[in-house]
Amino acid sequence: MTAATLAACARTAATTRVEPTPAVAAADVDSSELRAHGIADSLRAQIIARADWSDAPDSCDPGVLRTFTADSSSTLQARTTAGIERIEQLVVAYGLDTPLDTRAGHELLREVVAWEAGGGNLRWDARPGEPDRRALAPGLGGRFRNPKTNRCERYVQNDAVTIALPAVTHFVPPTVTGVKVRVVAGAPALLAARASAGAANPFSYVRVGPVVLWRDYALVTTGRVTEAGTAAGAAGAPTPDVGNATYLLHRGTDGWRLLVISRTW
Repeated sequence: MTAATLAACARTAATTRVEPTPAVAAADVDSSELRAHGIADSLRAQIIARADWSDAPDSCDPGVLRTFTADSSSTLQARTTAGIERIEQLVVAYGLDTPLDTRAGHELLREVVAWEAGGGNLRWDARPGEPDRRALAPGLGGRFRNPKTNRCERYVQNDAVTIALPAVTHFVPPTVTGVKVRVVAGAPALLAARASAGAANPFSYVRVGPVVLWRDYALVTTGRVTEAGTAAGAAGAPTPDVGNATYLLHRGTDGWRLLVISRTW
């Protein structure tokens, strides 16, 4: 889901959601949201129950990919897709105004930052009692076994990554082994980082956002961007790279987990 799509979805939700009048009790508003949360939980359980897994992970990057190959019929596949989209709609409709500058918001952003930097330990959402399964690092952030040296090496030999977050305060970046993570929060900080790189030099970063947080669900869009430098010294226009995605996450008693990667482009 692109930023424009998410914004459009938010506008649709804003026009279709019935706002309470002064005569409507707060309990009625809460009960509506509770019913919506119950729907999300039910759909989440169905999605997890239908999930399958990719091939066994490589020892260098022991992550797996959640698939839905068990949904052999077009009807089941459509039902799974509709369930994912319905949870997304509920998250946007009820969580659009939820602040990110909270403990839960910072925990969410730390998980996403570590994962996008090729580290962290983001796990797949699961039913109680299921074994933990780590999610594959996105993009080319993972590692592979070099057949010449038999050592685990990164796909991209970058020792630093810049990640642009929405505007949050006092954010503590995660530590990722082998990678220096530079986090910039908010548009002014991103502009300053671009300026420090020098307009004649390419400037690459991972954009995290839009991010919508609702109770124990979150919708996160990430994109890889490269701004080409120019000989004249003026920064080129941002060019999205491949590896962009929208993630749907759920927060349990042991922290945030990845429910699905709902879109990639």
